[in-house]
Amino acid sequence: MKTYSSFEELPVWQEAQELSAIIIKHLNKKEMFKYNRPLKDQVMRSALSISSNIAEGFEYNNNKAYIRYLYYAKGSAGELRNQILLLKRMELLEIEIGSAWTERLKRLSGQIAGFINYLKSLKEKKSDVKKKVKINE
Repeated sequence: MKTYSSFEELPVWQEAQELSAIIIKHLNKKEMFKYNRPLKDQVMRSALSISSNIAEGFEYNNNKAYIRYLYYAKGSAGELRNQILLLKRMELLEIEIGSAWTERLKRLSGQIAGFINYLKSLKEKKSDVKKKVKINE
């Protein structure tokens, strides 16, 4: 078991950050999105929302609040997966790249779900998250 004192140390946050950066960099390089700015912006907001919710919830320092924000992060991962599938269908994103991203998002959703289940299992629901967040590695 390991104790985390900041959200930056959490593997689930690190994965969300890395994947968001990859997606945003890729979309910023795509010339075709110059003409479909609202779609690009929505995809980017979804990508940013995952790690942002993980971080924001952690800072509340309360398991009940953190669980709520982890559900928001999980929802954003699903939203982003849907948008990537749409981009593939519209032929605005290479199938291989989109498939790799959706697989990573599925794994990330699973990690978030596991984290939620762990926090729910703690007996002290209102305990100090920074002292209680321990994850098997």
